[in-house]
Amino acid sequence: MRIHSFDVFDTLLTRVFAEPRDLFTVLESEIEKQGLTQIVLTDLAVKRVQTEQAARELAPGGEATLAQIYDQLAHELGWSREEKNQVMQIELELESTSLKAVPGMSAIVDAARKSCDQILFLTDMYLPSGFIENVLRREGFFHDADRLFVSGELKRSKHNGLMFEEIRRLFPDLTAWRHTGDNIHADVRTAEQFGIQAKLETRCHSTRYGQLARGGEKSAPAWRSKMAGAMRLARLENPETDEHRRTIWDTSCEVAGPLLFGFVHWCLEMGRQRGLRRLYFVARDGQILHRLAKVITSNWNYEVECLYLYGSRQAWHPAAIEHFTKDEFPKFFAPTRFLSLHQVFERLGLNRADFQPQLKAFDLDALDWMSNLNAEARQRMEQCLQESGIASAVEAVSRVRREFLLAYLRQERVLDGTPFALVDIGWYGNLQNSLARVLQIAGGAAGSQLTGFYFGLAKESSEIPPQNKLGYWNALAPRRDALWRQNLALFEILTAADHGSVMGFERKENRIVPKFVQEKNTRALSWGLATLQAGVLRFAEHFSKHVGSNSFTHAEFFTASRRLLHEFYTRPSATEALAWGSFQYSDGQTEAAFELLVPNWNRRQIMSALIHRKNRPSYWWYQGSLATCPCLLLDLFLVLKQMRRRFVR
Repeated sequence: MRIHSFDVFDTLLTRVFAEPRDLFTVLESEIEKQGLTQIVLTDLAVKRVQTEQAARELAPGGEATLAQIYDQLAHELGWSREEKNQVMQIELELESTSLKAVPGMSAIVDAARKSCDQILFLTDMYLPSGFIENVLRREGFFHDADRLFVSGELKRSKHNGLMFEEIRRLFPDLTAWRHTGDNIHADVRTAEQFGIQAKLETRCHSTRYGQLARGGEKSAPAWRSKMAGAMRLARLENPETDEHRRTIWDTSCEVAGPLLFGFVHWCLEMGRQRGLRRLYFVARDGQILHRLAKVITSNWNYEVECLYLYGSRQAWHPAAIEHFTKDEFPKFFAPTRFLSLHQVFERLGLNRADFQPQLKAFDLDALDWMSNLNAEARQRMEQCLQESGIASAVEAVSRVRREFLLAYLRQERVLDGTPFALVDIGWYGNLQNSLARVLQIAGGAAGSQLTGFYFGLAKESSEIPPQNKLGYWNALAPRRDALWRQNLALFEILTAADHGSVMGFERKENRIVPKFVQEKNTRALSWGLATLQAGVLRFAEHFSKHVGSNSFTHAEFFTASRRLLHEFYTRPSATEALAWGSFQYSDGQTEAAFELLVPNWNRRQIMSALIHRKNRPSYWWYQGSLATCPCLLLDLFLVLKQMRRRFVR
């Protein structure tokens, strides 16, 4: 006879909790919720763990049943038989709802079923065998001919090998035995001592992110345990096959998902507190944020309409120009490393051929149209743009763009009087400034009436009252982690969209639609953007289904998610650094130039960049480079950088 046996917990079944004992924290609150206030005990979760250990010490073979544990607990706490049975039933119900099938393991069991004569399920567990069998059946693992062995009832465990010994006695004609489990001692080393071909299956084990999310307490808050559990459940659903995309998925579930979830939940709560009925998530950073909001509002009680609003600096800034003066230049020509004449005229919506005299007057006509302008050429370019012919042309283009934008805003019900806020990643709120200006020029709502929720704000703007621009990071981050210390490019990578940048708007079939630089964001999609977004949403789905919206404060959630981000950014694995560092990033309005956060450099190139600042990428991920190409000089550089940061703090 050929047998294939499987461990049950953390091999075939996993919980929505990070650790099994965290269920007991919920048990305490559930007892009170069901009205059994006469037996509520502070620190019942701790007492439940202690009593289990005591019951094991008294039980034959060191293996106790749930009934024996509760007999001991009732004796120590003075519960009646009825009270004991009520609480034990509550624990079983919590266990039942918390247990989920490990994705992919059903197929492994089915394959084993075809190649062997008997399927066995083995577990070192106190829960009743009937209960465990019912859960295994519910999740599609257990068939009628299968057998289940539970240590608490058998009084023999895998850990000491007596369960394997008993099974050999029950199946004397056994010719081959394979076993799969997650415990290196009980499921592998002990099994191999009995001549069993063992396979270690650890996909359910917590990662460093899961351990950080839960924390090291003996009894973690239920919401944090379930946060780590949601990260694990989402990670286990990884559909990808190649290492690059598998890494993107895992990090999205365990870092990006919690980080962005906290921001969107905060936006929804801020909107509710302010009596807002609608949130507009502004493209492109708002795409994943909008999708997150749809998940959260479907599982939690937020009566707010969440809509996606197409916009960009390229589409909104020009529409906000009434008089084109030098004061408008910063909106179009931020001091980026790369700026060409082609970009300048493209952003302004002008054809350079129409302005050859002006370009010639400032010695700009002979310059390479696509090359980067040096500081002196940029100064001449700004002087040229102040010529009346160019300024009036910009204002004329602006009027046309403004009419299309206003038509689009009316179509999307932005102007219907419903209280709303804009949601964007950040960093200065300039899109909100431009929208406010467009409405002012059109004679509509004043800029002071607009509200914006941002992941972070680099500084306050005098154009919009501070109370109408709220920054999530600003409100909750400790001073030592101020926004200006962060790599903002990483946040923008996490919120990349699958469509191209919006250039403006046009009319098609009686609707105003966005015009894109390109329909699809092919660079990001080729990198794995769909995987990133799917992983983020899977975390959100699991977490919002198993945790109530009032289970934690925004500050608590922010602290937990910030730890995950810090761990990822400062101590990435080589595979994480390779995957995320290969995203082709551009911070320009027209995306004319791209760079990598982790360039494909050798040690010599890294040292050259450390010595010559001009050779560094604008948003160099130093720790990512260190993970992919260990370099003593870079390591020393980061140590000194950290020491300086502490000194400045």
